[in-house]
Amino acid sequence: MKKLFLTVSTALIFISCASTPEKPVEPPKPVTVVITTKPAGAEIILAGNSTGILTPGKIELPPSETAVITLKKDGYWPHKISIIPKDGDSLSYDLQSQKKKK
Repeated sequence: MKKLFLTVSTALIFISCASTPEKPVEPPKPVTVVITTKPAGAEIILAGNSTGILTPGKIELPPSETAVITLKKDGYWPHKISIIPKDGDSLSYDLQSQKKKK
């Protein structure tokens, strides 16, 4: 009985030592999105936080996650969009003036 226990214990030690560790999952690489506006110079705001980037500009976003972007320029109505970005996306928007047309 002692020999059987020793043999089983030894086998279990070898099995547990022989298992291969799992590779860590790497986070997906961010994608680059180009944003332009007419007129240029709109602030690019991501999820309510300023990116410090004006249009035309490039921002990096996590792929396959919805991103909420607001484009803001003095004298124009803010333009809010939600996208699921793909690498190489290019967005272009005509901002609407707050001045009433005569």
